[in-house]
Amino acid sequence: MPWCDRHLLHHALVRQAQVHLSHHALTMKKDQLDMFRRKLEAEKEKHQNCIQETQRITLNGIQTGFSKVFESLAEFSKTSLTMYNDLLTYSENAGKNGIPSYIEGSQVEENGSS
Repeated sequence: MPWCDRHLLHHALVRQAQVHLSHHALTMKKDQLDMFRRKLEAEKEKHQNCIQETQRITLNGIQTGFSKVFESLAEFSKTSLTMYNDLLTYSENAGKNGIPSYIEGSQVEENGSS
């Protein structure tokens, strides 16, 4: 085989090896990219799960806290109503006994009797 043909064949083989190595490197990069995409998706899923868990815990805490607040408000309202009714009863009884009433707007004060 003449030197010229051997030289061209050598360059063709080198070029083919370079293309093969380049293709192999590209394949490795694509595989690495796919691996990073899978990792990213796994991390996104973990993040979404954490967000949902945080929302669930927060909502549960708010519901629990508000139920205690409403229970306290209901108890306060009940106690306030009882006190108000007791004051009205005292005021009405005081008016019947000739003791002046000091509750604004009470019927005893307006009418002088109940």
